[in-house]
Amino acid sequence: MQADIGSILIYLGTLFITAFLAYFYECYDFTTKIGRGIFRCIVLLPFSLLAGLRSNVGVDYKYYVVIIAELSRLSLNKALSASRYEPGFVVIVKLAQFFIKDRWFCFFMMEFVTMYIAMLAFERIKNRVSLTVMMIAYYMFVYHLSLNIMRQVLAM
Repeated sequence: MQADIGSILIYLGTLFITAFLAYFYECYDFTTKIGRGIFRCIVLLPFSLLAGLRSNVGVDYKYYVVIIAELSRLSLNKALSASRYEPGFVVIVKLAQFFIKDRWFCFFMMEFVTMYIAMLAFERIKNRVSLTVMMIAYYMFVYHLSLNIMRQVLAM
């Protein structure tokens, strides 16, 4: 299936906004850890929102909708003990459902947690490679894969 121009513009716009925010984050001298943490979250918002607000995009999207619905019917303890899914995945889904009971927020949270962990790793090597370049590379090589196999990328 070919992507239409609107989809291409959404994905490119998300990339450019994230690259700009990552560049600003990289250049700005934060005086507090709280300020750095808040802006780190802002950098991750475009990718995470795109993952959350997409509908029926990705090979496994419909499968994840079924999993999220299945987990929503179980308590956290029952979901952890009786489900065949990774405990971290179950906790993220249940935590997301605690705040907002819609599946878009579960998709958002899965991508946000994945990106947050990746960004922490990027920050460890930012003296060797630009954070902005790493975010662009992540977008090009991992992000779109993460839309298809969210649980597996989260576990990486």
